[in-house]
This record gives sequence, structure tokens and C-alpha cells, in this order.
Amino acid sequence: MKKNIKKSLIISGTITVIWIIINFICANTIHKLPLSLTIHGGEYEEIKGLGVVLEKIYTLGPIGSDGVKTNIRLDIISLIILFIVIFAIVLLINNIINKKKNK
Repeated sequence: MKKNIKKSLIISGTITVIWIIINFICANTIHKLPLSLTIHGGEYEEIKGLGVVLEKIYTLGPIGSDGVKTNIRLDIISLIILFIVIFAIVLLINNIINKKKNK
């Protein structure tokens, strides 16, 4: 069982890191996040992805090239939830594979 847990921790950690890297690349290049929730509020838009938050503030003056100030930050709570969900799924799959191997 310890071997299963260690293997699941490594796999889920790798998947989580890859997902965070994908989210940061998408946030910096196309200003959108895959699998995200968008919250609008006046001159403010928040796009919450898995582990990353992209905030857009629409201003009257020219801050950026189009008058939009963007902030990208790490969301620790959604990152932890993402890791736990992936860990549970990977652990379940590993347990099923090991039970099939033992039969």
C-alpha cells in the first residue's frame, strides 16, 4: 500500500505541476484559462482556473495597449483541491490495477 501511495503522490504531483504550467502559459499568451470560471463585475473580470487566477481590470486610461490591466496569480486553495482530487483518482486507478494484477 505504501508503494501505491508513493506512486500516486508522484503521478498526481507531476500532473498538477504540468496543469499549472499550462495555465500560466495560457494566461500569459492568450489571456484565457482552460477549464475556468469567469466572474464579471463592472470594470473587473476574474477568470478562475485550476490553480491560477487571471484578473482583468478595464480602465479609462491607457495602462496596456488596450487599456486593460491584467494580474496573474496562483490560487493556493484551488491548487490544493486539484492535487487532492487528482491524487484520489490516481490512487483509485492504481488500486484497481494492482487488484487485477494479483488475480
